[in-house]
Amino acid sequence: MSAEYAEHFRALIGSEHVIEDAAEREYFSSDISGSGDAIAALVLQPGTVDELAACVRTAANQGFAILARGGVMSYSKGYVPTRAHTVIIDMRRLDRIVEINAQQKFVTAEAGCTWKKLYDALSEQNLRTPFFGPLSGIQATLGGSAAQNAAFFGSASHGTMRESVRGLEIVGADGKLFQPESPAPFIGDAGAFGIKTTITLKLIPAPPECAFASFAFDNFPALLRAQSAMANTEGLAECFGFDPQSHRNLVKGGFNLFEGAALLGDVARTHGIGQAFKTAVRVTRMRDLQYSLHAVVEGNSVAETDASMARLTACAKDAGGTPIPDTIPRVARAKPFRPIKALLGPGGENWLPVHAIVPHAEAERLIQRTSAYFEEKKARLNRHNIRIAFLTVLIGEKILYEPQFFWPDRLSLFHLRNVTDKQRARYGENAANPDARQAVMEMRQELIVLFEQIGAGHMQSGKLYPYLQNLSNVEQADIRALKHRLDPRGLMNPGVLEL
Repeated sequence: MSAEYAEHFRALIGSEHVIEDAAEREYFSSDISGSGDAIAALVLQPGTVDELAACVRTAANQGFAILARGGVMSYSKGYVPTRAHTVIIDMRRLDRIVEINAQQKFVTAEAGCTWKKLYDALSEQNLRTPFFGPLSGIQATLGGSAAQNAAFFGSASHGTMRESVRGLEIVGADGKLFQPESPAPFIGDAGAFGIKTTITLKLIPAPPECAFASFAFDNFPALLRAQSAMANTEGLAECFGFDPQSHRNLVKGGFNLFEGAALLGDVARTHGIGQAFKTAVRVTRMRDLQYSLHAVVEGNSVAETDASMARLTACAKDAGGTPIPDTIPRVARAKPFRPIKALLGPGGENWLPVHAIVPHAEAERLIQRTSAYFEEKKARLNRHNIRIAFLTVLIGEKILYEPQFFWPDRLSLFHLRNVTDKQRARYGENAANPDARQAVMEMRQELIVLFEQIGAGHMQSGKLYPYLQNLSNVEQADIRALKHRLDPRGLMNPGVLEL
């Protein structure tokens, strides 16, 4: 079927940017969670906004479903087709930084620009966006992060990406460009309202001072109490917590001798040789941690960061925490966007997360319900050798909670294209384990239902999380009206928001 339509697009963007090969289309139709129900008919790679608009207009005229694909770090099937008569638009060629305006405090970049590229360009002018990228920012794009409403770096004070966006330019289902008066409904929509072409973000001066702290806790509730108490600390940029399994994973897979040397080089360049030596000693003790909480504080002076650190330490102490070496946050910030290893577990296991977001007051109840769920599933987890790790992230007045599944399995087509060369060489021949994979998929879906019953929200929708259920009746009506006005035929990423 693709050959019947491909010529139309070759005339628009050139033959080399129209992908018809079956294996390539299958790869482009998958994400971290695997393949979907269908393989796209064509993959298009426009190089300008005008080419993008022409591709959308032509695809719509031919009745194609239209999906945008960014840095491929989705695990919620955000860009995975639900029907064969689909074109996927690979946005990575639209990666220009259009304007850096220090006086008016904004930066505009095309949606295919990576967070690393933007961060490096802004660093040259001692500037930064408030939220400045997910952990996968070496590969994740601005457009993909906007579609997923990403969080991490800077999120403790500055929230998710939504709070840092000043404006958007979007190609609608009719192929016409428009700039919404408010960008908010278009963040976290997985492209259901249109394809983001350029994104304008707020700018702040890059903070000249940065300090780090880490604390150990005997149990999860204590960690959560401390994390919630730390909210609103002046200059708090990141605040994230790990469980014992996460520590074992870090020691087993993330801090071997060779990689440790590379990480220490990053720390030395940023924080000095003395600090790098201390970090080398501290890494070996990580295996003994139970629950740990890590914080990064930014400020205009050492006095400012010292004051904030004193408050964090008091919050941790009040919750029963003990200061420990600050290896983890220090290494994370020494080189924020490093090559991605986390697509696999430390022994080459498949990795798949799921998340929920709740107000601080609801976090402990969420943990208790989730822990009870996994206790009920203990026999099934053991039968399939599935391990669970947990991550918590402070996002303003809310807590993001992310259970992560690890299980032995083959590397998927997606993995083989995106893991490191070492991982591919070591684990590329892993045996398939469809029973364990099916168990993970079923449990992940059961967790989403559980989270929904608790009233938890999500940063993204994709085709995994509910999009409308947490909205009021009035908000739902407004969203449906917006979708009907912008995409009356339901061509933009069907499966996310149906009319």
